[in-house]
Parts: sequence; structure tokens; C-alpha cells
Amino acid sequence: MVQTLRPTNKHHVIRQVRWHPPPEGFIKMNVDESSIGNPGNAGFRGLLRNDRGNWIHGFSGSCGRASNLLTELSAIWSGLQLAWDLGYRSIVLESDSQAALDLISIMTSIPIFL
Repeated sequence: MVQTLRPTNKHHVIRQVRWHPPPEGFIKMNVDESSIGNPGNAGFRGLLRNDRGNWIHGFSGSCGRASNLLTELSAIWSGLQLAWDLGYRSIVLESDSQAALDLISIMTSIPIFL
């Protein structure tokens, strides 16, 4: 098999990403989801770290067949439940899903009357 290689105009940008600690007295929760397809078999993982960057606790879960957004929201919910159960109330959330963060922002700005 003969293959012809052609130059492309695609440029790959390499960006350095670094974790930044939360403010003093806070913990930081980082979450991410992974799936095969969207929707597809999906799972998530996350971790909690203190303001010095020390690991507090990790967590993971499976969502079965789910969308990326649902899986990311499940990760956030699981992490918040864990943090709350461990006694933490001041939490900084980091997620690579802007859609999930936007939904949470909208939902927390709506007054709920019971």
C-alpha cells in the first residue's frame, strides 16, 4: 500500500494546565466524566483537596448509558454529597463542562419555596 503524505495547515497548540489551590479555609472538588459515545457507557471520577493541595478523598461512579452532561452532573452531585458528609461547607468546584456549571448557576439563582 502506498500512501501520499500532504502537509496541512493545522497547528496544534500546547497549553500548560496547572491546578490552583482554593482560598484558605475552602476545599476544592475537581470532577470529570468519561463516556464511549454521547450518550454511551459513562462514568465519572473526582477528588477533594484542601487549601494546601493535600488529597482529602477521591470518588468515582458509573452512570450506565448516559449523556456527557448527565454524567458530569452526577459527578458533581456525588462529590458535593461526599464533601457534605465529611463536614465541608466551603467548596470550590472545578469542572470542564461549562454546560453543567451553567445549569448549576441557573438552578442556584432560582428561589425555591416549600
